[in-house]
Formats: sequence, C-alpha cells, structure tokens
Amino acid sequence: MTEIKRGTPEALRLQPFFTYTNETLVQSFFDGEFGIAWTDDSLRPTCAAVFVAGFCFFAGDHQSTHARDLLSYLPDGITFVIYVPENENWAALFKQVWADKYAVWNRFAIKKEGDIFNREVLGEYAQNLSAPFKIKRIDENLYPRVAADPLFTDFVCNFEGKEDFLCRGVGFIALDGDTIMGGASSYTVYHGGIEIEVDTDKKYRQKGIATACAARLILHCLENGLYPSWDAANMISVRLAEKLGYHFDHEYIVYAVNLKKGE
Repeated sequence: MTEIKRGTPEALRLQPFFTYTNETLVQSFFDGEFGIAWTDDSLRPTCAAVFVAGFCFFAGDHQSTHARDLLSYLPDGITFVIYVPENENWAALFKQVWADKYAVWNRFAIKKEGDIFNREVLGEYAQNLSAPFKIKRIDENLYPRVAADPLFTDFVCNFEGKEDFLCRGVGFIALDGDTIMGGASSYTVYHGGIEIEVDTDKKYRQKGIATACAARLILHCLENGLYPSWDAANMISVRLAEKLGYHFDHEYIVYAVNLKKGE
C-alpha cells in the first residue's frame, strides 16, 4: 500500500472515490486538515482508504487486486479503527479479511442542513446551568487539563498540541469548581465547519450540561460562519441533536477493530 498525505495532488486523485459520502471527516482530509490515506497506486488508484481521527472510510473497486490489502493495512501505531464501508460489497470483503476480529456497531447520521437553528432557544439552553456550575471556553489554561483527562481528551486529541487546537479548534467545558463535568468541542475541523464531540461525566449527567455546552458551541459556530456537523453514536446523542434543532437522517453500520493487547 502507498500512503498518501493530505493536501497533496495524489490526495486529490482519490477524491472521486468518496463522492458517496458527505462525512466531514472525509472532507477534512481532502481539505488538508486531518488524516492520512492509502491506496493501491498513487498514479492510477483503483481503491483507497481515508483514515481520520480513528475512522477509516474505504471505497473504489472492491474486486481490485489489492482490495484485501487495503483493508488489512494499518499505519504504524494505529490499533483501534472504526471502519465505514462504501457499500455492501466492501462490507462483505471486510468481514472476510477481519474474520472474527471486529465488532458491529450502529451509528446514526444527522442531516446537514442550512438555516435550521433557533438562536434564541440555543441561547436559553446555553444559559441554563445552575450555580455554581459554569461554562468556560477551552483556552491556553484549560487545554492541559482537558488533554490530560482520560474522560475528555477526545475534545482536543486530534490536534497537534495546544497551539494547534487554539488556532483551529474550539470547545466549551462545564466546571464544578475545578472539576470538568462535561463539554462540547471540535473533534475535527474542515473548511467551513467542525465535527462536534459531546460528552459528560457519568456523575454529572441529567443536569443539562451536554445541552448547555453544545448550544454554546453551536452558537459560536453560527457567529463565526462555521457549520456545526453532528454524527451520533447512539440514540441519546440523536435526541440531544434533535433538541438543539437538527434532524435525524438514517442509521448505518460500522465495524470496530481493536488491536490493543488484551482487549
């Protein structure tokens, strides 16, 4: 397999394979923001995979000579991947290649629509946290704490350190004193928008934290000409998205592979 770096002419040759999806993670690769790709031939590719932030999207000719190699190949250091196939043919080939080494998960696509948000309602949600809880933007002082917290490192982990996150990313966390309760942040970015990551510590759930932080993040995006893309891992996330103004699109299947020793 040949690795292809983002933002290169070789990367653009792979773009026609991925017109089937509107996933912003894929777009972030072709926009030169995140990720890496691999293909059978950098000059005359027949199939390709795009890997961004733990997700691997693969497409092209599933009957290609190197299709199996494409599925089994992983760059050094990558031990956990969520695979997203182009179609059923690729899904079937994936199952052959990985045999019993994968888990099947359902995810839930949220529609990417234009002017659908009620800013007044979002503003009310963003202010709806009782004292002494408070929401703060992730800045240079809060970044190290978020990055070091195993519960919330996903808020910043895909960026190349503090300066990169402060330059390209944005996030808001809810605090109980000095304790991070939850938040919402840019999991990745692409030209014109972000992909939202939302999470709350189990001890603080059912307090409106995810709603308040996500509302603040969405309002920030709207004020800065960014689209806040949302893709849901479960129905709880779908319901939160709908509460904030999004609309459910469809359910889809992904395949998780965990190569970490002992897991």
